[in-house]
Amino acid sequence: MPTADMVREILLLNSPGSTSRYSDDTINGNIRAGIPLLESMTSRVWIDQPGVTKTFTTQGRAQMYIPGVRTVTAVLWQGAPIAFGVPPSNAGACWFLPDGRQSGIYTAIQLRVFQAHGGSNWLSNPLWFDQGADSPYAPWNRGGGDSFNSLPNDLVITGDWGYADGDPELGPFYLALKFYAAFLTLRPPSILAEVIMSPSGQLTKVADLPPEVERFVSEFRIGEQAVGI
Repeated sequence: MPTADMVREILLLNSPGSTSRYSDDTINGNIRAGIPLLESMTSRVWIDQPGVTKTFTTQGRAQMYIPGVRTVTAVLWQGAPIAFGVPPSNAGACWFLPDGRQSGIYTAIQLRVFQAHGGSNWLSNPLWFDQGADSPYAPWNRGGGDSFNSLPNDLVITGDWGYADGDPELGPFYLALKFYAAFLTLRPPSILAEVIMSPSGQLTKVADLPPEVERFVSEFRIGEQAVGI
């Protein structure tokens, strides 16, 4: 986790100074403020949340994104526990899919197999009959035909979310967090005008987020642009 000294190092401030602007309390508060902001902007959980239960609405989708779980302990679908599989296992009634970097975090869940056009469902899953997927009582068959029912808050996942403390994969997040805290620390003088004037009269615009933060959000943001069942 970034510290006040680390942020001061970015700002080229060797000591807290005599004002509260550079105090540990102020800078640590800016660091804490950046955590939910960066998580919200990327739609991901970064800081360790062990043993937390999160609730989602599937809207009948075969696959949907989740904000990042590293260890799964239980899955409830439509109020009933279901077996789940994580790579490389294909066993279970649902499957967790890794992020694009294969960093040990799963950012999507697939709740049923995709149906191939003009093909048989059982050909798409080698465990089709072992899982009872041909039964009309299987969750993916309850809608009848090609439709699927979905109640609000129908998917509940319990597990460890985000990265464990000290995981090297947190490096890009920590970097963005330090720059955001530095941005907030130097932002107060420009609240009214959105610019800071140097002693020589040069104006610096500080209305936009630092490029390090914007680049981080652009590269690590996840989510769904379109939903289909």
